[in-house]
Amino acid sequence: YNTASGFPGGINTARPYLGWANINFYSNMANANYNSLQASLRMTNWHGLTSGVAYTWSHCIDYVDGDLGGIPNAFDLSRERGHCGFDIRHTLVMNYVYSVPFFNQATGLKRTMLGGWQVSGINNFYTGLPLTIGTTQSDGSLAHCNCGGYRANVLSDPNTGSRTQQQWFNTAAFAGATVGTFGNGARNTVRGDGINNFDFSVFKNFAGIPMPKAKEGGTLQLRFEFYNLFNHTQFNSYG
Repeated sequence: YNTASGFPGGINTARPYLGWANINFYSNMANANYNSLQASLRMTNWHGLTSGVAYTWSHCIDYVDGDLGGIPNAFDLSRERGHCGFDIRHTLVMNYVYSVPFFNQATGLKRTMLGGWQVSGINNFYTGLPLTIGTTQSDGSLAHCNCGGYRANVLSDPNTGSRTQQQWFNTAAFAGATVGTFGNGARNTVRGDGINNFDFSVFKNFAGIPMPKAKEGGTLQLRFEFYNLFNHTQFNSYG
């Protein structure tokens, strides 16, 4: 009995093909299903305001993120059916450019110094990407399968709780995999944090600057640009 492998007679007795260790197999067998509702609204030059809004509700389902090398049990792909790794359920994007009307009808130095202001921005709102919860537990009993990794056992809904920076999902909803099993957890069952981002710009145009051979003169533009204006933290990984 080989205690390191967990199998009588050693790990070789548990291999599908005795005497062979790693066997690589390549096949175009994965597929994905994507459906979405897309809506947009655009307004052009209404009292100096041009803006647009685009919303997408979508859902993507597949069997694998990347390649099949990350699948724990290649003999049961049905367990891998779940949310795509890039599945963003709700997406809202808004953009605008507004020419401030103050002093645009003035003349001379007053218009040059006080007129010609513009503000613009792009606001992005995304719901979070899904995450797969695994476990570092390794009892050796499945070492023959060259698995992509163990999954944790799911005890309850993990997408509950206060969702803080210290604990984004309910960690008590998971437990280590039972010895000799892959764990009953599915792919991408936990939702990460979304994106709430505001980019904002202020422009000042100095028009009518005299230039040789230019009838209308030149324009000098000063730009003040702010990315992630409200300094919202955008998490891209969880540990």
